[in-house]
Amino acid sequence: MKKILLTILLILITLYLLFTYSDVFKAKLITTYSKNYKESLFNDKLIGISEIELLKKLGKPLKVTQNLSGYESFLYTKDLDKIEIANGYVGITFKDKDYEEQEEIAFSLITFNKYNKCFSQWKTSTYKDTIDLSGKSKEDVIKIYGRPNRKMKCDDGYKVYKYSKLNTNITNNDSTYQINVRLVFIDKSNKVVKIYKNINLDNNEYLGCCGYE
Repeated sequence: MKKILLTILLILITLYLLFTYSDVFKAKLITTYSKNYKESLFNDKLIGISEIELLKKLGKPLKVTQNLSGYESFLYTKDLDKIEIANGYVGITFKDKDYEEQEEIAFSLITFNKYNKCFSQWKTSTYKDTIDLSGKSKEDVIKIYGRPNRKMKCDDGYKVYKYSKLNTNITNNDSTYQINVRLVFIDKSNKVVKIYKNINLDNNEYLGCCGYE
């Protein structure tokens, strides 16, 4: 009896350590896939097949986003070694996790929609600037500030199939959890042109279609 209890205790401790310290294990545990999804078939061999063939291989996705709308972000800062434009998001990520250090970083993040109009302007209080850029074009902004220190462009026009999501039966619907994201991008000719397979945040169809300059 003692051996059984000890074994159970060791298993629980192992699961706790894995869930606490292993991102791979945690992501696998809290990810839900579509009904007929097969992980073994989710690879680069999907690229080039038709939308119909995709559905035959992986089944119906959990969600379809029609005609993804692209955007482009400009980052102005003197601290590129400390911050980066968040991949697939209108936002930034800090390379240093020290909160006090983050507050001292001066930056301005300006984002344009597919019609080349500024719809988001995010800047810190340490970035001395009061110009309202709403509706301005990229060319207008470059005339005012010069070329940005960093750019990220997210392509548009894709149909996106989402084959995974957060398993809310295990954890609450918290967007900060990282899961096994599985996305398929289909172009206007109804062909698969790219896939995204990684551990990242849920509910973001832009992952995998954004590039930096």
